[in-house]
Amino acid sequence: MADPSIYCTHIFGWNLMTRPDSTYKVKWCHFTMHDDHITVTINKHKADQGGESDNKIKNIFANPSDPIQCPFLALFLLLITFTDTSFDGDNFLENEKVYNRWMKKVIDEMTEHEQIMHSITGKTLGPYSIRKGALSLCTGAPGGPPPAESHLRAGHHLGNTHHRYIFGSSGGDEMVGRVLCGGNLHSSTFAMLPPHFPKEFPISDAD
Repeated sequence: MADPSIYCTHIFGWNLMTRPDSTYKVKWCHFTMHDDHITVTINKHKADQGGESDNKIKNIFANPSDPIQCPFLALFLLLITFTDTSFDGDNFLENEKVYNRWMKKVIDEMTEHEQIMHSITGKTLGPYSIRKGALSLCTGAPGGPPPAESHLRAGHHLGNTHHRYIFGSSGGDEMVGRVLCGGNLHSSTFAMLPPHFPKEFPISDAD
């Protein structure tokens, strides 16, 4: 994938469980760095046009054991490629049409055999497939996060009755975030931390 912005759209669309149009509305000021993860604030989405939901903050984790899935790496590649980024009010990503064209190109270049093997066609795979696939992973993982937490992450309305009684729990979205970044639920690596660097590297005369 030559374009880091397409790679970042793919990775963050999966990890945030957002539609492409919502992913492209995220601004740099919506990111907050914590000790071991990043939070992204999603103020509005299709099911919450008024921004009234309590589930605005999405927890994003690194995956040092599988860099190709790692949101931290995707973010780093984006930043070192587009060095003129303004962090004040700029959107995190630009030009949604580029990603949609890339998705169509991927499908068009697949052979008929590949489409059959992966059960993929132009009618079944599209920009929204990333979000739906992320939700399927979380709700179908044995011993995974509670389904309600996964649906809240995806911005689904739980219905007039359930919406009144089912809320996000402490640590629930964090568990969803670790599953989405590719963490192995049945391994100690599930809680693996990203690399940590001191603010200042001591340099001796010998160096």
